[in-house]
Amino acid sequence: MRENTVLSRAQSATVTNLGGSQGASAEADLKAVYDAFGISAPARTLSVLLACIDNVRRHAECLHAIECEFIMVPGEPDDAYPDDERNDESPLYWGASPEQYVEQFRKALQTIAAPRPSEDKRDTTAAARAALAECGRQVDAEGPPPAHDERLDRAAIVKGEGK
Repeated sequence: MRENTVLSRAQSATVTNLGGSQGASAEADLKAVYDAFGISAPARTLSVLLACIDNVRRHAECLHAIECEFIMVPGEPDDAYPDDERNDESPLYWGASPEQYVEQFRKALQTIAAPRPSEDKRDTTAAARAALAECGRQVDAEGPPPAHDERLDRAAIVKGEGK
């Protein structure tokens, strides 16, 4: 297929209606858009172009959603607007090359996955740690628990369940 026949009839009519150098410029601009998406000459239709644009938009929305859910960090306060709330920020730079972005993402994931110093190694929740501390306080203050408490498993005590 010849290069100047890549536009559909409707697209060609639109370009022709622009007339003269504007029409040639619009055709060159549209060709540049098709080239940017890597759309080969036989597939250069408006529906293919719109599908590519929709795919890029959805992919960007997915990445943004992942960043918002897992990567965002509290932003710095703006001195010009001290009463405004801080906006969360992403430590990832969208203008980076794919290799740079992947490396930034890898570092962010390592930060997220790293254990926090305040976390109990047994992976207990704050509520469970509080319940265990209260049990310890009661034993210290009131002595060993009655026989009934000995029959309960530790998980049931932490959950506040009794039999």
